[in-house]
Amino acid sequence: MTRLNDRALLRLLAAVGGPDLSGTRYRLVGKAGEGGVATVYVVEDTELQRRVALKILDLPDAATEERLRREAQVLARLEHPGIVPVHEVGTLPDGRVFYTMKWVQGDLFLQRPLKGIRQNGQGKDRGRIQRP
Repeated sequence: MTRLNDRALLRLLAAVGGPDLSGTRYRLVGKAGEGGVATVYVVEDTELQRRVALKILDLPDAATEERLRREAQVLARLEHPGIVPVHEVGTLPDGRVFYTMKWVQGDLFLQRPLKGIRQNGQGKDRGRIQRP
């Protein structure tokens, strides 16, 4: 068996365009976003007929897998209007750990205009964001 290095694996994952969801109850709808070690996809839960967010590690790594499982367990114990509920944690057919959570559709916080804040364009404070 030939092992792929991380860079080659990332290129292959990008070419495929999504995770292998065969044998699961999920159908890929689209990509919601990506971070340093994981990507979030929008998937259709075919059993419950609803859209959920699926967070999956980009590269299998035992330490990162354990952190993702702990993250899902902690989130699953929390109840707060600002925290989405976790529905399931598991392993995909390709061996990568994932969890699903409520999908909340909306715009990204960082894409919203900053209301009531202006940029100072004078002297040493130039470019800093200050309250009016």
